[in-house]
Amino acid sequence: MLSDIVKEISSFNFLCGILGILFLTLNISCDKKLKEKDKEAIINHFKHDWLKQRAAKFLLNNYDSHYGFKVRYISENGQDVTDIIKKHDGNLPMIDSLKAEKVIEQVFDRDNITRDFLVRTIDEAVATYREHSPYSPQYGLPIFLNYVLPYRVGFEEINDWRPYMKRRYSSYLNTFTLTNMTLLEIIEAIEYEQEGSSQYALLMKGQRTRTWVNPTIHDIINGHIPFDCEDYAIRTIYALRSLGIPSAYEVIPLWGKFNYGHAQAAKLMEDGKFYPVLFGDKNPFKYQIAKMYRRSFEKHLNSFQRIEKLGVQAEDIPSYFNQPNLIDITSERTDISQIRIELSEQRTPIVAYLSIYNAGQWNPIAWSKADSKSHSIIFHDMGRKILYHLSYYQRGRLILKGKPFILKPDGTIKYIGATPRIKHISINVGNFDRNSTIVSGESYNLFKWDEKEQWEKIGSQKANNDTVRFLNVECDGLYKIEPASLDHLTSPVRPFTYSKNQQVWW
Repeated sequence: MLSDIVKEISSFNFLCGILGILFLTLNISCDKKLKEKDKEAIINHFKHDWLKQRAAKFLLNNYDSHYGFKVRYISENGQDVTDIIKKHDGNLPMIDSLKAEKVIEQVFDRDNITRDFLVRTIDEAVATYREHSPYSPQYGLPIFLNYVLPYRVGFEEINDWRPYMKRRYSSYLNTFTLTNMTLLEIIEAIEYEQEGSSQYALLMKGQRTRTWVNPTIHDIINGHIPFDCEDYAIRTIYALRSLGIPSAYEVIPLWGKFNYGHAQAAKLMEDGKFYPVLFGDKNPFKYQIAKMYRRSFEKHLNSFQRIEKLGVQAEDIPSYFNQPNLIDITSERTDISQIRIELSEQRTPIVAYLSIYNAGQWNPIAWSKADSKSHSIIFHDMGRKILYHLSYYQRGRLILKGKPFILKPDGTIKYIGATPRIKHISINVGNFDRNSTIVSGESYNLFKWDEKEQWEKIGSQKANNDTVRFLNVECDGLYKIEPASLDHLTSPVRPFTYSKNQQVWW
């Protein structure tokens, strides 16, 4: 049934793509920037429609906490060559030939949002909510305001995405009316169609680079995505929200057992809960969640601001915590525990951080206020089966304290290197990273995380029969293996422990 639906609308989508390109020639930056009198005019404009007026007040009360990023390319002689590079779809040889440097500018909504754009956004979103959503009566106003109404999803440039997406996917709503499709069937049909177009876009990458931070509707229409999970998520959220289906942007800033992080779209179902849009991935969180967040449009104090209010200097607060409007949803997506740590310092810090190992270094992922009376600290809602390290900031530098530890599946803690009597063993390994195998004849270096909080090289061996053996290794240690020739590395290697004659990756 699903494939038949997609086939029926394929010609419709192609036509809408062309119409959408023509429609988007409208440049909203030509309007006057929003002033106080414009805000009053917008509210008065909707004085006879309580929902539109409520939507207007909500956007006007919260838009100043949002921003996007604009990407430009500047040649070595100072010429802006952005249009040329975008015309050639971010062609890398073209960028090299122009000797162009990528410049990313932060652009605040308060400086770019316009009266006409906001009025148009409100009209279109409310119309969808009232007339076309397959289940609009089943969710409340706060859900509409945060997960249907907003004009932006991530950090994309402000763009008028809703008309194109509504044209493209309105046929799904028509099918819903005619065949009594369930909400889940509608969403699955959208996923099916997007997954097919994604495979085509991936094949077209070649020698290209992304010319955006997050994609606009123009990037989507021209087949410039997906480059990564963020692109997938934003495109899907555009589609669902254009149909009045609440959808949220969810982010794992850093994986617990894999380098870098992840973003995804989540759909609101009839039971009032958000569920990930998986695109066929049956185990989406296999690399373990330490922390996960959902982005709302309504503004509130972020972690950076809350830490600053406690008296901590800005240089001692990781910039990671300065993202706007994130709601902690870790407990919705994985098993969690509270982590209580005794602090050994005589002078208790104001706050401390939990760090995880990601992309070759320790990165703060959570924070908490220390208890100066008990000389302890509690970190709430932390994902299990992950390697952590207590850390502070001092004059802008991350300082690691104590020993790294594993939060086990049952919620208990195991410190690494805390065994009183150290047993030495030999280890045979077939991987130098979780997805990278040892190659016979190549040399590999073994490193151990030492008491000085750094990687110490403790051995070097040549591989034989696609394995490498290291002798006299402490059984209770944290290790990493790197090829002697770093040319073989595509990304920083993951650390591991050794248990029951096998590597356990972290």
